[in-house]
Amino acid sequence: MAEDHATMASTKALHLGHRDVLAAFFRDHPFQVVTWELLEQMVGRNYQQRISEARRQLDMNIENVPRRSPEGKRLTGDYRFRPEAHKPKGEQCLGGCVVDVTEDDAADASQLLMLRFPHAQAGAEWIAAASRRAHTLGCNPGGEMASVEVPSDHPMLAHYPHGVLMERSTIERIDAEIEAANASR
Repeated sequence: MAEDHATMASTKALHLGHRDVLAAFFRDHPFQVVTWELLEQMVGRNYQQRISEARRQLDMNIENVPRRSPEGKRLTGDYRFRPEAHKPKGEQCLGGCVVDVTEDDAADASQLLMLRFPHAQAGAEWIAAASRRAHTLGCNPGGEMASVEVPSDHPMLAHYPHGVLMERSTIERIDAEIEAANASR
């Protein structure tokens, strides 16, 4: 009987260890789609149970991302961690990135946009091109994003680094520096 409890205790510790390994991996890879195959390699065949534990016990927002076969049949899904989902409104922005998009970029994005979203609004190709550029540069690993069009000759644009992911605190610091400089004029 004592052996059974010891086995159960070590099994529970192992499961919590696997849960924590999985949770740490997701925290290190926010917004990235992670295949079930990789999760199975990391924590074993019970990866779905470990995901469930991370959701319930650690309050992690791990989404199912369905995968489909070429025939459209739903297959076992992959997963994505969205850390901002549980944050209060106004605190969900994790950061930002200034990307430069050319007319050629927008034209390239327009072709892909029409294939995937044939009813997209005029001008959506610019947002699609910016999203693509941000993803390529590593500024947006996935997840939700917002966009703001800023003319290339806007005077504040020079204060922000381009093509680099900035944390929210960095953006707020730069904003404060610009405001202080303008107030002293």
